[in-house]
Amino acid sequence: MYYPTLRQHNQGRQTLRQWRGLDCRPDGGEGCFWSMENLSSRRTPALAPRLPRGLAATLTQPQGLLAKEALAWVDGATLYWNGLAVTGPVLSTLPEMCPKQLVGMGAYLVVFPDGIYVNTADLSDWGYLDNQRQVACTESAGVLYSLCMEDGTAYTGYTLSATAPQSPQDGDLWLDTGQSTHTLNRYSATTAAWVQIPTVYVRLSGAGIGQGFRQYDGVTLSGCTGQGAGLNGSAILQHCADNEIVVTGVLDQSFTQTEGTVTVARTAPKLDYVTECGNRLWGCRYGLAGGRAVHEIYACALGDFTNWNKFQGLATDSYAAQRGSDGPWTGAATHLGCPLFFKENCVEKVYPSAAGAHQIVVTGCRGVQAGCAGSLALVNEVLYYKSAAGICAYDGSLPVCVSQALGQLGDGKAVAGSLEDRYYVAVEGKGLYVLDTARGLWHREDCGQAMAFARVGSELYLLLETGQLLALTGSVGQSQGPVAWQAQTGPLDFDRTAYKSISRLALGLWLAKGSSLEVYLEYDSDGVWRHAGHLSGTGRRGVERLSILPRRCSHLRLRLAGVGDCAVYSLTKVLEEGSDVP
Repeated sequence: MYYPTLRQHNQGRQTLRQWRGLDCRPDGGEGCFWSMENLSSRRTPALAPRLPRGLAATLTQPQGLLAKEALAWVDGATLYWNGLAVTGPVLSTLPEMCPKQLVGMGAYLVVFPDGIYVNTADLSDWGYLDNQRQVACTESAGVLYSLCMEDGTAYTGYTLSATAPQSPQDGDLWLDTGQSTHTLNRYSATTAAWVQIPTVYVRLSGAGIGQGFRQYDGVTLSGCTGQGAGLNGSAILQHCADNEIVVTGVLDQSFTQTEGTVTVARTAPKLDYVTECGNRLWGCRYGLAGGRAVHEIYACALGDFTNWNKFQGLATDSYAAQRGSDGPWTGAATHLGCPLFFKENCVEKVYPSAAGAHQIVVTGCRGVQAGCAGSLALVNEVLYYKSAAGICAYDGSLPVCVSQALGQLGDGKAVAGSLEDRYYVAVEGKGLYVLDTARGLWHREDCGQAMAFARVGSELYLLLETGQLLALTGSVGQSQGPVAWQAQTGPLDFDRTAYKSISRLALGLWLAKGSSLEVYLEYDSDGVWRHAGHLSGTGRRGVERLSILPRRCSHLRLRLAGVGDCAVYSLTKVLEEGSDVP
């Protein structure tokens, strides 16, 4: 009697040894995950969770964050430097004045829109960008106007007339009133002629009129009357002391103003976004300022962030340029020595000039999305940011979208930071995405509502709107303990035309002591995740194996969920071949 011969089905193996991060696209390929949480590329090509974070500080009312050689942040109305409250400056907590932009320039830290600066090397050295002094003029205490030299020394004994004096002596002074513009002249016996003094100055003396100002400040004078009415407007302080200032101008004779109020003001423009470049602060403004519509780019005087209206015809002057591109500004950054000002559809690049002849070039491109100014971050000379089309990389020519693997990121606000080769971007309603720029891999981490990032040394800090200041690599602060993580694959690939099926899955991995791993399977896209395996970490060296026996199906998906440190090195699929006929 003959028994039928049973044919053994052919088996094959496919081993995946390289994980390729997050890729939400249906055609992402093997080794990619459709969704994940709290994974990183730190052990690539193995799959590994992120490092535990550290809680560095807790703020009550977080308003801003900046990193120099130490961290600075604003909590409510108080500025902190390196963890210590800076006594003196009090910041506004009005909604229209929050949150804050913190910008560094040399040893100084400047807070916008409050316009407060602090010397981080000497915290007692602080002040305001704006300064205004008002002198109420009365019969007993008015403002004295007098003709003077640049250093404030008064001119005395000059002749006031429409015609030149007769028989003058060498050095005599004559104020010529015979022309519409009066001029001061000095007689030279050598040439036997009157020589015009090219620049004449006026000293204004009054109680406290010069307090808080410095020589060569650009100011605005108002309230001057009588012969001094011509001084109203912009001026440069050639000399100043607590009770006097000197500006360019001419008077027929000294007089005292006894009515009205004389005001001397140094003001900085209201700015939407600010960046530092070339020992200047650069800013932009779109909207109303002082009751007029403005659409401008500004720069402070060279090395002097308190002066934004200092125009002497020098290369070190302040700078202002009216712009013609359409729409509001959406962000600003410094890249390769040039300030960049973004809109949603273009970038305006300023080419600074040592001679003061700065040039601006406009490039139409995918700019920074509205509300995403904080997403600008530099990684290895490349500037990354969130545009309406996704995350873009800008190397100075044209931006390139690098977030196709993430799908649509929506219109949510975004803030970002960088550490080594990684770009961290927290997108409102989506989570924290991390791009390993060296490998081109995306990963996703959990995240609350982020406010700002800042890097000090080898640590990247994340400030949440809840007030938590987190150290993302855990080198600082109280550790938040083992990390819970998970990842879900797309349909595992095998040749369906030959009716193959997966008879066994095997994971090669290492688990730290106390860590754990759970495995779940979904069959034929039925939406039900079934527990298929468990492994607890012993901490021993070497690779452990976890075998999983799936049921027969046309396709399946894999979910890994764990707590604690681990490394998943490989996934092996044992394929069993069936009949070519259904």
